[in-house]
Amino acid sequence: MGEPVRHLANVRPRPRPWLGREVGHAALILTTVPLALVSGWTALTELAVAVGWFARPNLVLLAPVPVVTAVVVLALWRSLWSASEMLTFRLAALLYLLGFAGLVVSQEVVTFSDTEAKICVPSFRLCSNMGSGA
Repeated sequence: MGEPVRHLANVRPRPRPWLGREVGHAALILTTVPLALVSGWTALTELAVAVGWFARPNLVLLAPVPVVTAVVVLALWRSLWSASEMLTFRLAALLYLLGFAGLVVSQEVVTFSDTEAKICVPSFRLCSNMGSGA
């Protein structure tokens, strides 16, 4: 009577290894672009954050956070093409932690008076005076 009827339970989808890479690249782009936009916008519009990030001693001490974040994003982009899923997972977790590190650093409180500016990190109770020296 013709061809036998194939049941849907017996049909297996073909593996598509490229699909995971495409989804991973899209997710990385959708994570990195807002991270960079919010970080840049906040640093340029909020005086307290700008002083905290771009003040003389802090600039050198905090520069590794965005530099390491950029390196992790590039390594994560490349790792999506490798067979090592554990490396990709570890880099994604590191990117997540670096995003939080940027938030912690940006929580610095800057108070101004007539003669000095005081930068305090409330979570560590650490303060440094940036006065005029007078």
